[in-house]
Amino acid sequence: MNIGPMLGVVEDARREKELELRRDGFEILREGQMSMLLGEKTAIRPDLIARRGDEVVIVEFARRQPNSSLPDEVKRSLAEFSTLTDSKKNWRFEVMWIGEDAVVPEERAVDSFAHRAVLVAKHDEAAGLLLAYAALEGAIARLADRTPELREQAKRRPHPGLAELASLGLLSPEDFSRLNAARQVRNSIAHGVDVPVSLSMVQDVAFLAERIADARYVSVDQMVDWFFDNYEDPANGVPFDSGEGGYQYVLGGPHDAHDVLSAQFSDASTSDIDEAVRLIESEAHEWVQKGVY
Repeated sequence: MNIGPMLGVVEDARREKELELRRDGFEILREGQMSMLLGEKTAIRPDLIARRGDEVVIVEFARRQPNSSLPDEVKRSLAEFSTLTDSKKNWRFEVMWIGEDAVVPEERAVDSFAHRAVLVAKHDEAAGLLLAYAALEGAIARLADRTPELREQAKRRPHPGLAELASLGLLSPEDFSRLNAARQVRNSIAHGVDVPVSLSMVQDVAFLAERIADARYVSVDQMVDWFFDNYEDPANGVPFDSGEGGYQYVLGGPHDAHDVLSAQFSDASTSDIDEAVRLIESEAHEWVQKGVY
């Protein structure tokens, strides 16, 4: 497909999609491998092909034009790839829309999807997971809209991936692991693959969606950064007297990291606070407020 001025945007999206596929165990095929797989009868080449065993994923990037239909060339390409994958067992076709206006749902809409997801999952776990993941995607859109780094990127690529959120410290390793596992299961279900789903997985995704959608959501890294911006090791200024038992906290302190974070971030999850405290206490166990001593 001739993408012209979209090239830089597509390359960003392509790199992210390649990383996602590689994490899922796929091999990214290059031009020569594409030709061998598709054969000479397929004149056009997709933007990306990945293979895992007998599974094949064809990915095409396209720009959706506001208030207008897709160009005929784009329609023909999408139709050809769709027909091709429909005729092959374990092949699937994905269209990655570039340049969509980012839609930021209201928090109550995310909460509604998350709540319904858990109710549905009690009768149909797979359907519940699809709803829960829809809630999560809405929550991520809200998080991106209030995060400067992501808000700027949204002009080019509106949907940050889980790995990107984790790399920015917006998801803890534990939450990333849970959500990434759910993402893989959700993708399989969305493409008609029958995979087991647990009610607890749906509940985890729904719960995290509600947390992330909330403007009060704070990540482990954000709590740690806030703490070090406001507290310091007593060695930096508190009077020390070995004869009197050590540091002399005449102006207040010492402060416990867990108590401080629990009071400051009352809406944070217990597990995230515990992880933040673990990171903080790898430096020291007693703290004083900056500027007091």
